[in-house]
Amino acid sequence: MQIRNCAKNFPNGACLLFGRDYRDPIADGVELKRLVLTQETGEGKSMGEVFSPEVVEVVEPKYRAALAEKTEVFEYGFGGRNYLVYILPVTNEHGEIWAGMVTTQNITARKQSEKKLKRSNTILKAQQEAALEGVLVSDEKNAISSYNHRFCEMWEIPEPVCKSKNKNKILECILPQIVNPLKIGSQVEYLVAHLTEVGRQEIYLKDGRVFDCYSAPALSPQCESYGRIWSFLSITARKQPEIRVRQQAEREQVLGGW
Repeated sequence: MQIRNCAKNFPNGACLLFGRDYRDPIADGVELKRLVLTQETGEGKSMGEVFSPEVVEVVEPKYRAALAEKTEVFEYGFGGRNYLVYILPVTNEHGEIWAGMVTTQNITARKQSEKKLKRSNTILKAQQEAALEGVLVSDEKNAISSYNHRFCEMWEIPEPVCKSKNKNKILECILPQIVNPLKIGSQVEYLVAHLTEVGRQEIYLKDGRVFDCYSAPALSPQCESYGRIWSFLSITARKQPEIRVRQQAEREQVLGGW
């Protein structure tokens, strides 16, 4: 009776109990009808009398394994739905296996959500790689979660270092290139500490290049922080005339002091 009640109230799934002849003395649960079964069509029948040969080919070895004291866990598609299936041995008070149990849980909604998430992540990654900017994404703990190839290229970071996502190693590649690393580091620390703020700054490199750095938080509709996005755009060509004018003014000031 307890097993019957458990099977009947099994949430979002079905529960079947089978004997050594592979017949199901108990079959119940909210998903039973979706599995093209009812108590009348399932109970007392062998799997070959209920399911197609294709299903039997998959399930029968796992029934045998359960009766040999082995638990099987797998995902299976049936009737356009996805199920998480457990097939496990059932023992008596002496620890002897007297039956096997099958529990199935409908995970179709979860699998659809996972598929949508995978699609969104794929599109996001493609957008990152197509961008002219170097992009770095950090999570809510300030750990590096993703980047694009352009980021590695702009900062001349070896690919193995980028793939490691080791923040300290990446900074070891970046900081020596910057004209004023202490100032830039201070601005970065400020943005990391202030999760909702947007930041923008120009970064001058020792080799003459100039990057426009823009940083924005990744926030949920409830303003929960998911991390921060950093983008780097080379503005060297645009800044060169300005740099030359400033350098000329500095030279004239020096010469005027003689």
